[in-house]
Amino acid sequence: QTLRVNKFGEGSVTSNLTGINCGDTCEAAYDYDSFVKLTAQPAAGYQLIGWHGDCAGLASSSTVKMDGAKTCEAYFAELPPDGHSNLSVVTMGGNGIVTSDPEAFNCESVCTLPYENDFTVILMVTADADSSFESWGGDCSGTDTFITVTLGKVSMTCTANFKLLPPTYNLIVTKTDTGGSGVVQSDLLGADGFGINCGADCIAAYPINTTVTLTAIPDFGSSFKGWSQHCSGTETSTTVTLEAAKTCTAIFELLPTYDI
Repeated sequence: QTLRVNKFGEGSVTSNLTGINCGDTCEAAYDYDSFVKLTAQPAAGYQLIGWHGDCAGLASSSTVKMDGAKTCEAYFAELPPDGHSNLSVVTMGGNGIVTSDPEAFNCESVCTLPYENDFTVILMVTADADSSFESWGGDCSGTDTFITVTLGKVSMTCTANFKLLPPTYNLIVTKTDTGGSGVVQSDLLGADGFGINCGADCIAAYPINTTVTLTAIPDFGSSFKGWSQHCSGTETSTTVTLEAAKTCTAIFELLPTYDI
């Protein structure tokens, strides 16, 4: 399995197993399921900010399991000038962006900027659609989507910790056009906060492997006859598990009428 190291800024990365010595050799092949420990050494006048890609963390070393092709990124930054401190942002886990007020950061991976000592910066985080924001880490803490940082005389690194959301699949409800009518409702709300109430809302997205109960409610003058497609049975309630996108059809029929 191929391990590639990408280096940003001045420094070197070496591996505990023979292969990576980057500087010069930044790609090597390793046995499947082996563990490779990478160690970053900043050049004079630089500091290691952190790892990204298939490696993570702020420490000088990061270990990656070679259960597939992997790419690790090591980020180095220049030491700040006198009277300044570096503020670094590292995103981890899922996907998102960190911005700042005053405007300066627009960071999706690892970013560093020097600020005058005692300068105050507000960092703000926005998760991508496939992720949720969990917390700040490193020299920052808390779970609010914004945080105030005051630079002292020591450089600071804040991690924005995201979590990848499980994939979602659509559950679609249709109703047969046989003259009867009714409503189908779900017991759970979907990932976007909306559930099935069909009627009007006949599609909802649910996390993978969610089991949803659908209930058919016939209108006055109609009867419920059963389910088809990915749902089955003749009971008014049925369950469906979303290991893939599913469609359930509710069959309503008009009740017979009689002249008196």
